Amino acid sequence: MLAWRITPPEPGQRNISVFSLESGGAVQVTWRCYKDDEVAAAARKLVAQGHRVGTYSDGSDHVWVIDDDGITLWDDKQRLFVTERDTLRTADGTSCDKRDIETVVLFADDDNLGRGIRARMSDGKLVDLAVELRWTALSTPHYNRDDLVFETEWATEVGVALSRWAGSGYDDQI
Repeated sequence: MLAWRITPPEPGQRNISVFSLESGGAVQVTWRCYKDDEVAAAARKLVAQGHRVGTYSDGSDHVWVIDDDGITLWDDKQRLFVTERDTLRTADGTSCDKRDIETVVLFADDDNLGRGIRARMSDGKLVDLAVELRWTALSTPHYNRDDLVFETEWATEVGVALSRWAGSGYDDQI
Protein backbone atom coordinates (compact mmCIF):
# COMPACT_ATOMS: atom_id res chain seq x y z
CA MET A 1 0.00 0.00 0.00
CA LEU A 2 1.19 3.53 -0.74
CA ALA A 3 0.57 6.60 1.39
CA TRP A 4 1.46 10.29 1.19
CA ARG A 5 2.80 11.96 4.32
CA ILE A 6 0.14 14.40 5.56
CA THR A 7 2.63 17.21 6.22
CA PRO A 8 5.49 18.07 3.85
CA PRO A 9 9.02 17.33 5.11
CA GLU A 10 10.22 20.59 3.52
CA PRO A 11 8.41 23.35 1.63
CA GLY A 12 7.86 22.25 -1.96
CA GLN A 13 8.18 18.53 -1.22
CA ARG A 14 5.95 15.54 -0.45
CA ASN A 15 6.97 12.09 0.78
CA ILE A 16 5.25 8.90 -0.30
CA SER A 17 5.86 5.66 1.58
CA VAL A 18 5.33 2.01 0.86
CA PHE A 19 3.63 0.14 3.71
CA SER A 20 3.44 -3.62 4.08
CA LEU A 21 0.06 -4.91 5.27
CA GLU A 22 1.18 -8.55 5.60
CA SER A 23 1.14 -8.51 9.41
CA GLY A 24 -2.38 -7.07 9.44
CA GLY A 25 -1.02 -3.66 10.44
CA ALA A 26 0.68 -1.03 8.31
CA VAL A 27 4.48 -1.20 8.55
CA GLN A 28 6.56 1.32 6.61
CA VAL A 29 9.02 -0.37 4.25
CA THR A 30 10.50 2.53 2.28
CA TRP A 31 9.76 6.06 1.09
CA ARG A 32 10.52 8.51 -1.70
CA CYS A 33 10.44 12.29 -1.87
CA TYR A 34 8.72 14.16 -4.72
CA LYS A 35 8.75 17.83 -5.61
CA ASP A 36 5.31 19.48 -5.42
CA ASP A 37 5.07 19.78 -9.21
CA GLU A 38 5.62 16.00 -9.56
CA VAL A 39 2.99 14.89 -7.03
CA ALA A 40 -0.13 14.95 -9.23
CA ALA A 41 1.51 12.97 -12.04
CA ALA A 42 2.96 10.46 -9.56
CA ALA A 43 -0.42 9.97 -7.89
CA ARG A 44 -2.19 9.40 -11.24
CA LYS A 45 0.45 6.86 -12.25
CA LEU A 46 0.17 4.93 -8.97
CA VAL A 47 -3.64 4.79 -9.15
CA ALA A 48 -3.46 3.72 -12.82
CA GLN A 49 -1.19 0.86 -11.72
CA GLY A 50 -3.96 -0.32 -9.37
CA HIS A 51 -2.57 0.94 -6.07
CA ARG A 52 -4.79 2.33 -3.36
CA VAL A 53 -3.10 5.49 -2.22
CA GLY A 54 -3.60 6.81 1.28
CA THR A 55 -2.08 9.12 3.85
CA TYR A 56 0.06 8.79 6.96
CA SER A 57 1.18 11.07 9.75
CA ASP A 58 4.55 11.28 11.48
CA GLY A 59 2.72 12.06 14.71
CA SER A 60 1.21 8.57 14.99
CA ASP A 61 1.36 4.97 13.78
CA HIS A 62 -1.75 5.40 11.61
CA VAL A 63 -2.17 4.98 7.87
CA TRP A 64 -5.50 5.56 6.15
CA VAL A 65 -7.16 5.43 2.76
CA ILE A 66 -10.17 7.55 1.89
CA ASP A 67 -11.32 6.87 -1.66
CA ASP A 68 -14.25 5.65 -3.75
CA ASP A 69 -13.87 2.17 -2.22
CA GLY A 70 -14.43 3.53 1.29
CA ILE A 71 -12.40 4.39 4.35
CA THR A 72 -9.81 2.08 5.88
CA LEU A 73 -7.65 2.85 8.91
CA TRP A 74 -4.65 0.84 10.12
CA ASP A 75 -2.18 1.22 12.92
CA ASP A 76 1.11 -0.65 12.99
CA LYS A 77 -0.55 -3.78 14.44
CA GLN A 78 -3.92 -4.19 12.72
CA ARG A 79 -6.63 -2.82 10.50
CA LEU A 80 -8.75 -0.79 12.91
CA PHE A 81 -11.83 -0.36 10.73
CA VAL A 82 -13.10 -0.41 7.19
CA THR A 83 -16.24 0.95 5.56
CA GLU A 84 -17.89 -1.09 2.84
CA ARG A 85 -20.97 0.39 1.19
CA ASP A 86 -23.28 1.11 4.16
CA THR A 87 -21.41 -0.96 6.77
CA LEU A 88 -18.56 -0.15 9.12
CA ARG A 89 -16.52 -3.09 10.45
CA THR A 90 -14.13 -2.76 13.38
CA ALA A 91 -11.06 -4.81 14.30
CA ASP A 92 -13.01 -6.72 16.96
CA GLY A 93 -15.62 -7.81 14.43
CA THR A 94 -18.30 -5.28 15.35
CA SER A 95 -20.41 -4.24 12.36
CA CYS A 96 -22.84 -1.37 12.18
CA ASP A 97 -24.93 0.31 9.54
CA LYS A 98 -23.85 3.86 8.82
CA ARG A 99 -27.41 5.09 9.42
CA ASP A 100 -27.01 4.00 13.08
CA ILE A 101 -24.04 6.34 13.62
CA GLU A 102 -25.40 9.49 15.22
CA THR A 103 -22.09 11.30 15.76
CA VAL A 104 -18.40 10.68 15.08
CA VAL A 105 -16.54 11.75 18.24
CA LEU A 106 -12.86 12.64 18.46
CA PHE A 107 -11.62 12.44 22.04
CA ALA A 108 -8.62 12.75 24.28
CA ASP A 109 -8.60 11.62 27.91
CA ASP A 110 -8.01 14.27 30.57
CA ASP A 111 -4.34 13.25 30.78
CA ASN A 112 -4.07 13.12 26.93
CA LEU A 113 -2.74 9.57 27.20
CA GLY A 114 -5.73 7.91 25.49
CA ARG A 115 -7.16 9.44 22.34
CA GLY A 116 -8.90 8.50 19.14
CA ILE A 117 -12.22 8.13 17.34
CA ARG A 118 -15.52 6.84 18.68
CA ALA A 119 -18.97 6.53 17.17
CA ARG A 120 -22.00 7.55 19.20
CA MET A 121 -24.73 5.26 18.00
CA SER A 122 -28.43 6.11 17.71
CA ASP A 123 -29.06 4.07 20.89
CA GLY A 124 -26.55 6.29 22.79
CA LYS A 125 -23.83 3.62 22.99
CA LEU A 126 -20.24 4.71 22.30
CA VAL A 127 -18.24 2.38 20.06
CA ASP A 128 -14.43 2.69 20.04
CA LEU A 129 -13.22 2.74 16.43
CA ALA A 130 -9.59 3.73 16.90
CA VAL A 131 -8.01 4.27 20.30
CA GLU A 132 -4.33 4.80 20.96
CA LEU A 133 -2.25 5.32 24.09
CA ARG A 134 0.61 7.79 23.64
CA TRP A 135 2.99 7.88 26.59
CA THR A 136 4.58 11.08 25.31
CA ALA A 137 1.70 12.92 26.94
CA LEU A 138 2.96 11.80 30.35
CA SER A 139 6.68 11.40 29.73
CA THR A 140 7.41 14.74 28.07
CA PRO A 141 7.65 17.56 30.63
CA HIS A 142 6.57 20.32 28.24
CA TYR A 143 3.81 18.35 26.46
CA ASN A 144 1.05 20.76 25.42
CA ARG A 145 -2.00 21.16 23.22
CA ASP A 146 0.14 21.69 20.09
CA ASP A 147 1.71 18.28 20.64
CA LEU A 148 -1.73 16.71 21.07
CA VAL A 149 -3.07 18.30 17.88
CA PHE A 150 0.01 17.13 15.92
CA GLU A 151 -0.28 13.58 17.26
CA THR A 152 -4.01 13.39 16.47
CA GLU A 153 -4.12 14.94 12.99
CA TRP A 154 -4.89 11.43 11.71
CA ALA A 155 -8.05 11.38 13.86
CA THR A 156 -9.21 14.71 12.48
CA GLU A 157 -8.83 13.73 8.83
CA VAL A 158 -10.32 10.27 9.27
CA GLY A 159 -13.07 11.49 11.62
CA VAL A 160 -14.28 14.15 9.19
CA ALA A 161 -14.35 11.64 6.33
CA LEU A 162 -16.17 9.08 8.46
CA SER A 163 -18.78 11.66 9.47
CA ARG A 164 -19.38 12.57 5.82
CA TRP A 165 -19.61 8.90 4.83
CA ALA A 166 -22.16 8.20 7.57
CA GLY A 167 -24.07 11.45 7.09
CA SER A 168 -23.73 11.93 10.84
CA GLY A 169 -22.73 14.66 13.25
CA TYR A 170 -19.11 15.41 14.07
CA ASP A 171 -17.88 16.28 17.58
CA ASP A 172 -14.20 17.17 17.92
CA GLN A 173 -13.50 17.04 21.67
CA ILE A 174 -9.74 17.16 21.20
